[in-house]
Amino acid sequence: MIKKLSVGILCLINLATIVSAGVNMIEPWKPLVDLNITKLNSYYLSADLCMGTRRVSNNSDNFFEIPVIFTYGAGKNMETGGSLGIISAGSKTGISDLIIGIKYQFLKEGRTQNEQPGVAGELGFSIPTASYSDGLGTGSADILINWLIKKKLDMVDGYFKLGFRINGTNSDKINFGNVLSYTIGVSYIKSKELTLSGELKGFNHFPSKSNGVNVPGSDYQELYLAPGFKYRMNNRYDFYCSLLLGLTNKSSQPGLFVGVTY
Repeated sequence: MIKKLSVGILCLINLATIVSAGVNMIEPWKPLVDLNITKLNSYYLSADLCMGTRRVSNNSDNFFEIPVIFTYGAGKNMETGGSLGIISAGSKTGISDLIIGIKYQFLKEGRTQNEQPGVAGELGFSIPTASYSDGLGTGSADILINWLIKKKLDMVDGYFKLGFRINGTNSDKINFGNVLSYTIGVSYIKSKELTLSGELKGFNHFPSKSNGVNVPGSDYQELYLAPGFKYRMNNRYDFYCSLLLGLTNKSSQPGLFVGVTY
């Protein structure tokens, strides 16, 4: 039987250097957008804690993931990243799928609304290191593509993320449906310490296939309204939070994203 998966993130804590950047596709639930590039030959590690619910067919179970993320400045306009950790769903726990990716900054965002927008592209791969039989991964090698744009507007910064995940076919000849994702967001610098954000996040799941045949009812759409904020403490720590409000009946339960960087 094809399992239909969606995740509601209830809590995420991220630990990383405040001057670091990151490959956005590795953390799709994280608010805001990051077009910065890690300094050449520099690197950092971050650790996340994700907790929530995962939808399996018409049921849901408890879910958490603890990935460790590595980011390296590979060039003046390019950085690479990777993520691997522990994942648990229901009564099963194991290693997550390995995700590796690269981000290239085509245009650096201008400082004023009359200057050019920032534009970046990302390409990544998901390697099936998780146990598919335990329901912890797709069991296939998958391709991830992401485009990002950010522009200084009159009072706010506007940004847009468009991603596409191409899932492969696993050893059981099951192909989980491809996923088209997007984020439309704005951020407002309220003060030196406080930045407010508002986002609309969508995940359109295409039909899954078993032995090359579409599985009825396996296509669905997730849509979330995600207001949030980012607060800088003592010029060293960043605290950020985002509330995920499901807008469709296939969306996961309301979730909360909380993070701190140092």
